[in-house]
Amino acid sequence: AVLSCNGLRLALLAVATTVPPGAAARGSGPGMAALKVETAYRIDPSLLHEQPGTPPYVHTWMPAEEVERLQEAAANARKVADVVVVSIHWGVGHEDEPAQYQRQVARALAEAGVCLVLGHHPHQLQGLGVEGKTYVIYSLGDFLRQFRRPAHIRLPGSVLIDEAKARRSLVVRAHIGRTGVEKLEVVPVFLDDAGEPQIASGDTEKAILEWLGQLSTPLGGRLQRLPEGGALLLPANQAEAGGSTS
Repeated sequence: AVLSCNGLRLALLAVATTVPPGAAARGSGPGMAALKVETAYRIDPSLLHEQPGTPPYVHTWMPAEEVERLQEAAANARKVADVVVVSIHWGVGHEDEPAQYQRQVARALAEAGVCLVLGHHPHQLQGLGVEGKTYVIYSLGDFLRQFRRPAHIRLPGSVLIDEAKARRSLVVRAHIGRTGVEKLEVVPVFLDDAGEPQIASGDTEKAILEWLGQLSTPLGGRLQRLPEGGALLLPANQAEAGGSTS
């Protein structure tokens, strides 16, 4: 889709790497714009007998032909718009960190000139990254949710849902011009007992920003708190412009 506002043309490209069986678009039919990701599991042979039950190392990557297809789609979008924003359904549910392939895909999108990546699927917040001039929200978290489970529950496959983390969310205010993102603000949100979003303040806001800041540093992002609330997302190596760092 191409949106226009104050003379600025913004192309929104939506894709997914987490695709239920049969949901991918085929030919001219409807469906999700699916991208293929490969997964491999490596076992440390020295631990097979020494420590039975040790989880394998998980390696994920997007094949080169899929990367090219994604970059071509972004390049085509740039031909009809001033800037490109990518919305991507990706990652692993209820994990603090992005999967290995997500950093690869984020860098590929940055190379293609995408200015902002909006990630979703993990059902909790993940770190915020910066790749060159591209801002990457690895997971926005949930904006609405039903809390019917215990505070901690383990799903099949050893996935642990932490309700406290699931209640943390955010609103992104991206100021976008013809050259890309000029400023990106994050506003912490928490979900109340009804699963509805409320603007975080006080200790709740502080806790969300500190935790998000810790997750963002390895991804090339840094949060600078604003006096009026919320924070700016900056490249990790950019000097402060006033305010405090989370």
